[in-house]
Amino acid sequence: MAKPQDQITKLMAIAANGGAQDAGDDAAGDAGAYQSTPPPLARKVADAKSAEVETESAPRRVARRRPAGPVRSKIAANDDVPSIGGLIYALEQKPSSKSVRIAAIASVMWAVAGIAFAAFTLAPEWVEGASFTSLLLKPVTYYTISAIVVPVAIMWLLAVLNWHVASLALKSSTMTEVAIRLAE
Repeated sequence: MAKPQDQITKLMAIAANGGAQDAGDDAAGDAGAYQSTPPPLARKVADAKSAEVETESAPRRVARRRPAGPVRSKIAANDDVPSIGGLIYALEQKPSSKSVRIAAIASVMWAVAGIAFAAFTLAPEWVEGASFTSLLLKPVTYYTISAIVVPVAIMWLLAVLNWHVASLALKSSTMTEVAIRLAE
């Protein structure tokens, strides 16, 4: 009976030769097995381990990106209709924030002016020794506070309203373009 190591060597030699030798032919098989040296066993184990590592840490398959429209060669030369990508971009467009910046600047300027006016109006009484409670009981205090807060609130209301109207205008023009393209 052959040793287990000899059988492994013989099988590896048969596999390396591509199965050209007959496994049942012992005399020719043994001679052929020792003539071609099989690869070392340690290399096979290392290759198997690296294959396991590759399958475990193999990167995910990257999805191919589909074009936004038909291939350029299939579009007529005089077709100047924008692709669907342009329409999607137009739908995601944001209006200018200029009105919000202007409202912020105007609010700060108005608040500074209002506080200066309040200081000139209420400071003489504060210096004379009037308490904070007595200042709150005067109608001038509430007029001054409302003269500061109400215009600032109106500025912000108009700024947000302007931004929202501009946003709706962008969306409606894009939707009109989509409707026209669907009608064609």
